[in-house]
Amino acid sequence: MSRSDALLRARVLDVVSRWDPESLLAMGCPEDEYEPEARSFAALLGQGVTITPEIVRQVWEEWFGPDSGFVRLASREVRAGFADELNQVALAVRERADT
Repeated sequence: MSRSDALLRARVLDVVSRWDPESLLAMGCPEDEYEPEARSFAALLGQGVTITPEIVRQVWEEWFGPDSGFVRLASREVRAGFADELNQVALAVRERADT
């Protein structure tokens, strides 16, 4: 894994953890609880995919199923905010790698 890939994964995990979409961290789960989801988002971002609210839903359902609180309760606008943060992180990592 390249340094930029590792940085992207770490930054994506930071975003997902800060959002804590399933409130798992608030319940005391380990800090790396969202690592699998972060890997999925980072892999897509690393391939140049722009994360959309639909992609957020798809990735989330892959890991938590359609009954997850985030999938059921978060509006499209909320998922769009989450997607925007992920896309901004990818852009920042790419810009850093280019310098």
